[in-house]
Amino acid sequence: MELILIKGHNSDIGLIKVSRPAPTLSISGNSFNLCNATTGAYTINGMPPGATVLWQLDNTTLAQINGPNNTNTINVTANSNGFNGDVVLTAAVQQCTFTYPSTATITIGTGTPPTITNLNYDNRCGSFAEAYCDNPPERVAFG
Repeated sequence: MELILIKGHNSDIGLIKVSRPAPTLSISGNSFNLCNATTGAYTINGMPPGATVLWQLDNTTLAQINGPNNTNTINVTANSNGFNGDVVLTAAVQQCTFTYPSTATITIGTGTPPTITNLNYDNRCGSFAEAYCDNPPERVAFG
């Protein structure tokens, strides 16, 4: 945002940059791990006066927002399709012309399966394997 100052009749113009710090936002909920066909309630905290919120999920195959998505507290229901994974819940808080996003991850079922990458293995004797798990990051040796 800029504030324009005008001095005198000849209009000497100066600009002062004015910053607006983002509000401290967070999402709270009764559970961030939902089984199939269960519902969790989520609330945006730290809303500045006069601000509005709009909620969305990044994957509606796994879960849906029940009811209006523009209230401070919403309900999210995991779909009953038996799929597992993670969804990102975003609360876009609008104040004047500024938008401040806040996100939280909700695990549906067993969540997103880990990605395992072989680092070292011995095919000759078959007695040793080493792998790296990307989600969560962890190194595991088998043998």
